[in-house]
Amino acid sequence: SNNTWETVKKENTIEAYQNFINEYPDSKNIEEAKNILDSLLYIKDTTDWANANKLQTIESYTEYLNENPDGQFIEDAKFVINELEYSEKEIEFWEKTIQENTIEAYHQYIDDYTIEGKYAYEAYKNIFEMENPEFIQKYSRIIEFFKKMNEAEAGSDLFTTYFAED
Repeated sequence: SNNTWETVKKENTIEAYQNFINEYPDSKNIEEAKNILDSLLYIKDTTDWANANKLQTIESYTEYLNENPDGQFIEDAKFVINELEYSEKEIEFWEKTIQENTIEAYHQYIDDYTIEGKYAYEAYKNIFEMENPEFIQKYSRIIEFFKKMNEAEAGSDLFTTYFAED
């Protein structure tokens, strides 16, 4: 078993230590084997989690879950997967909403995703523009001016200068 222990230490893999622990439960090196295995599993877990976070995809977090069934970030991974799935559904819903491009469709988006929705501002803006075509026509030059100013980031300062209450 000592010869085997040296081989296992040289190999230094999760599998090697796991096999050693299973095959030689009474070895004098069993405690050391378990400690090293724990360290290697911890390193793998943290590395896999970092990689999942780098990619930030449903696939990368699912792979983390499959690779680390006892991982310390399982709850986090499941949470992020839910968020990403929700986000994907919202994007699909918004794309359909824009294609439809009706007041009803925008209201439906807001009903489903509330003002917390990623596209709530755009939805309200589109509703307003569709419901108030005369306003938009009448003030289009001013609206364009503020859009340009806002893009230049001076717009908000200008807006506050002229329209803020004292």
